[in-house]
Amino acid sequence: MDPASPELVALLAACRARPADDLPRLVLADWLDENGDPDRAEFVRVQVELSHPTADAKRTRELKDAERRLLAVNYRLWVGDLHELAQERLSPSVFQTPPNEVIPPGHKFPLRYVRGLLRMDYWVAPDESTAPRVAAWLRSPHRHWLEQVGISFGTPEEFVKADLPDELAGAIALTLTAFRQEGNAALVREQFRLLALSGNFAAVRSLWVYAASALPAVEELARSEVGRLVGLHLPVGAHDSRAGEAVRVAEVLASAEFTSLSSLDIGPLSEPALRALLRSPYLGNLTHLNLIGGRNGSPIGDAGMVALCGSKLAHTLRAVEFPNTGIGDAGAVALARSPLFAHLHGPRLNLMMNRIGDAGLTALAESEHLLRFSELVLRENQVGDDGVIALAESPYSANLRYLDFWRNRITDRGAFALARSPHLNSVVDLSVKENAVTAAGAAALHARFGDAAKV
Repeated sequence: MDPASPELVALLAACRARPADDLPRLVLADWLDENGDPDRAEFVRVQVELSHPTADAKRTRELKDAERRLLAVNYRLWVGDLHELAQERLSPSVFQTPPNEVIPPGHKFPLRYVRGLLRMDYWVAPDESTAPRVAAWLRSPHRHWLEQVGISFGTPEEFVKADLPDELAGAIALTLTAFRQEGNAALVREQFRLLALSGNFAAVRSLWVYAASALPAVEELARSEVGRLVGLHLPVGAHDSRAGEAVRVAEVLASAEFTSLSSLDIGPLSEPALRALLRSPYLGNLTHLNLIGGRNGSPIGDAGMVALCGSKLAHTLRAVEFPNTGIGDAGAVALARSPLFAHLHGPRLNLMMNRIGDAGLTALAESEHLLRFSELVLRENQVGDDGVIALAESPYSANLRYLDFWRNRITDRGAFALARSPHLNSVVDLSVKENAVTAAGAAALHARFGDAAKV
């Protein structure tokens, strides 16, 4: 297959433009199948599935075995001359391979596959002997498979002064990591003003920012051309513990023209901060949103979840992080009845460390969209017997394999209902630890589910 085929180049560009969305990847896999490259098609599908966390150890092993098999047979063909370069020592490693990402065997160069596309995690110094060979590879048709180049700079000034290859501008994503500033707000503002105005900023598509104060950093970024950014990681909660400042950060982000943004993580969000984001007219391409709560500021709570479920983003988001967000029954009911629930990717629905009780779980159990999930995590909530009875009696629970009710309010009545359920035939792991289940309830669960029942 011609790696520079116009159709293939366009499909790869679509994948880079929406890195958090599965659909462009799956369309690419279908095209590869139809055009004589079934191994690469399978590899893309395998990695897309692996990118969704799951407790199904057997399925994960199957996918990892397929991933290794496909790489062992094909990766030299897939990366071309970069295979030889990857065996050589080009730069000291400062990164670790994240979960669900794979480095081809024998590589010292930080080259890895993520959801079917290539990423590099550090760059070759211009005076190294291998630099011209890497530059030549960047001009080859293989470069179209490169999604992201990650470069770590200690300060914005270092990035502004860096001599980046022209080939990185535009189509190839560049990640900036570990911007750590401990100075005052005025210094941070000036540094990020230089960043936003630099010619190198045109190459940036995904940006991770760590700053002593997020507000001046994001204010300067918002004044720049941010329409090309597809990912933004800005842990507001790590620095801006004052609720008012966190809301202001969200307001500034909402006013900036992030028209291509696919993934957004700005740290623990409060309800007012989330509402500020939801007012943005520019986030129509957002598919991944991190709502996980933390120590600083209040979580979004029911009101925030209701607002999210009634927003335009409920129709575009595919992956949302819900743990520790202060959601109770009203929030769970809103989720179950929202278009958001119909669009979320499985296999896991993770609602741990919230305040969801019987009414919330009942609403989820009554939704046909529950069939799209094989894992339901409600540990450390307030679910009682009525909620698990509704789940046990729901035909929409038929695909659930993993149920986690650790530390809730379930008694023997709920345990007996789970044991008698005509629908929970796929369950391979069920935890009701630290509930009010007695020996009788435990015996019923073990009789039905065997060792899969953890009581």
